[in-house]
Amino acid sequence: MHEFAHPLLLSFALGVVGTPALAGPDWLETLDAGRTVLTAQDTTGAGVLSTIAGSLSPGDGEDVFLIEIQDHLGFAATTMVTAGATEFDSQLWLFDMDGFGLLGNDDDPAGGVGSFIAAPSDDGLTLELPGPGLYLIAITEKGNVPVSQNGLFPLFSFRSPTEISGPDGFAGGDPFGEWSGETGAGGQYVILIAPTPGAGMLFLVAAAMGRRRRG
Repeated sequence: MHEFAHPLLLSFALGVVGTPALAGPDWLETLDAGRTVLTAQDTTGAGVLSTIAGSLSPGDGEDVFLIEIQDHLGFAATTMVTAGATEFDSQLWLFDMDGFGLLGNDDDPAGGVGSFIAAPSDDGLTLELPGPGLYLIAITEKGNVPVSQNGLFPLFSFRSPTEISGPDGFAGGDPFGEWSGETGAGGQYVILIAPTPGAGMLFLVAAAMGRRRRG
């Protein structure tokens, strides 16, 4: 269904060098990214991003970023555990800039505990993104999900861990206002965003994150 997903993931996993070396991620989380629509970390001053890097920790179980998407038909995003780029079992979420759900995924359909989102959703609710513009992308640990503003009802409902879901939960027609679920030990993460950055980016970013941990 998402034919471009596997070549995208494979190119990162193999780390085939095809572009000049880069210093690190396009966006490195500043202090702590927010967890809601109003507190999302604004990355738009950096332009269209290929990579976002940051970390989650106990008590800080969600990071939300405001991003610009120009190619809404080619958009895809993934977290990958290859080369230690992401250190925990992740979930990825995409919302419009008002917090209405578009896409969510727990486990990448290609395998592993990374996450992958792209339209169309498997349930047919999000056939494509609305258009170029500003969106919210969020990362959480497994089991921590977006819920309605009263904190009671989920926006997404996964039929299986590998489903790329549209907003088919009980509160699917509402903007998210909170998160519900356990937060674990967390760790470093890297979100890779397509249209694909240069091949080999994953390993360069992972190396940069390694230097950050040692610093």
